[in-house]
This record gives sequence, C-alpha cells and structure tokens, in this order.
Amino acid sequence: MGFRVYIWFPQRIGFIRNTLKKPVPAEKRYRCDLVLGVPTGYDLVATTKPYYQSTYTMVYRKKSGLDLKSVQDIATLRQEQGRRLKVAVFDRTPGVDLLVKYHILDQALSYQLQTGDVEAYHGRILETDLLEGKFDVALIWGPIAGYFAAKSPESLVLIPLHSEPNIRLEYAVSMGVRRGEDAWKATIQDFLDRRKEQIKAILTDYHISLVDKKEGFLAKREPIR
Repeated sequence: MGFRVYIWFPQRIGFIRNTLKKPVPAEKRYRCDLVLGVPTGYDLVATTKPYYQSTYTMVYRKKSGLDLKSVQDIATLRQEQGRRLKVAVFDRTPGVDLLVKYHILDQALSYQLQTGDVEAYHGRILETDLLEGKFDVALIWGPIAGYFAAKSPESLVLIPLHSEPNIRLEYAVSMGVRRGEDAWKATIQDFLDRRKEQIKAILTDYHISLVDKKEGFLAKREPIR
C-alpha cells in the first residue's frame, strides 16, 4: 500500500532525540511515533508495561568442548587448570562487573559499546571474532545472543545468566512513546495485552533468553543449531 511503517536509525548517543523527538516540520509530524525496545522506566520516554524480560547471556562454540554454566566456571578453570579463557565484553555493561567480581578482568577482550559507526552492530562479534577464535566466550545481551546464534553456521551454546548481588543482569523491555501522548500509549498497551502470546511466540522463534519472574528462565540451556 506504500505506507512507510518504520524508520531505521543506528543505536548510538542521541537515538531518541533523532527519532521519537525529531520533528519533520514540512510534514507536521515527528520522525517516528514509537520505539519498539527501551528499558522499562526509561526516563527519556513514556514506557508501556514490559512485554518481555531477558538477561545477559554467555555464548561459546559447542565444538570448543567447554562445559560452562556460569562466569564463576571461567574463574574455576583458571584456578584448577591454569586455563585462561579470553572473554569478550562490551565496556560499561554488566559483563565487565562479573569479570571484576571473579578476579578475571585480565582475561577480557573489551569492545566499545557505542562506536558511532553506522555499520557497527554488537552481534558482529558472534558472526566473526568468535568463529575466528579471537575469544572463547562472550557475555552479551540475550536478544542479541539468541538472534545471531540462530544465524551462525556453527552450533553455539547459550547460557542465560542470573543476576548476582549488586550485579543486575536481567532487564525488562517496553515500548516507548513521547511523554504526554497518553491515548497513543494506551492504544499500544492494548495491542500488547491482546497479542501477548503471539509476541512470546515470536521472541521464542528468535531464540531470545526470556525470563519470567514466577517461572524463572523460559529458554532452554542448550546449543542452538
């Protein structure tokens, strides 16, 4: 029908300012009216109720022979076998805090969280560097891990991680609208409420590590592909 239903903008500093809050004067509208994924309670927008929750995830190659269930296992390998796995983390993310907690920060391969490069995306490290052996394990946000692991030519193991004291790993995700647009927000919330099971099925198809407050992890801890 020719309708433009989405706008693409790279995830970087100024994202909300350049999308949801960016006027298009000639057309008397904003650049977009809805952001599909923001942290629940994000102060730059008005957020819906969470429509899913996920967690940071540990990813490694099945063919590596590793049998890791937690970041502590990485530290144990070092203590008991002298084996220093190289661990990929993005700066300013909880993965760094985990490495500090278990005294293995010197095993980190650090990547910049926001580079400003419009061609950059976090999943690239799973597509290239992991398969090329530049690191052994990645600590990465669950939706990114699940999506790129499912596309990988190799079988990857995904281990959803639990939050630990003073290290939050699990986060709720909402949709975001401009503040003051209560009727629009209510419309979106009604849609999310009615389509709850369909949304859950889509997230599951994308191998996203889902967390339920009552049931715990909903995703299976097993290799993808």
